[in-house]
This record gives sequence, C-alpha cells and structure tokens, in this order.
Amino acid sequence: MNNIEKLISEIEAKGFLFRASRAWYRSVGTNPKEFAKFRKNQKQPTFIQLQNIATAFKVSVDELITKTENQSSTLNPQPYDQESN
Repeated sequence: MNNIEKLISEIEAKGFLFRASRAWYRSVGTNPKEFAKFRKNQKQPTFIQLQNIATAFKVSVDELITKTENQSSTLNPQPYDQESN
C-alpha cells in the first residue's frame, strides 16, 4: 500500500467515503484512471500532481513521499472538500 492509498484509508477510517468529482480530478491534474494507477502504485504522479494531491488532502508533500509503514499520519489529513475543488 502506498502513501496516497494509506492517506485515503485513514480518511475513510474516520467515516468519510472518498468519492472524487470530475472537478476534484481536474484540480489535482489527473483523471480517474490515472489516479487509480497512483493508488495501486502502478504509476507515479508528477511533482505538480503530488503537490496538488497534498493540497487537496491538506497534508505536506513530504508526508506523501516519506511516511513509513509503521508511521501514522502526523498531520491529521482532512477529507477533501468537493465544493472548493
């Protein structure tokens, strides 16, 4: 499981379902198929996409690329807000 998937799992564990809108995907600079590849670790996002994903989930880019298997989120990721994206 990669850090994007872990982040989404942490958010869903808090009772929020991750369902992104087309506008959210556009704001991140991707599409549903490509984002699914990011989640499955089949493709790596560009740095710009990584920045946008971090912004959308209100975490740092550093957390997305360095969090280890045993480390839980220290930045308390927030569910994304489709209205603002």
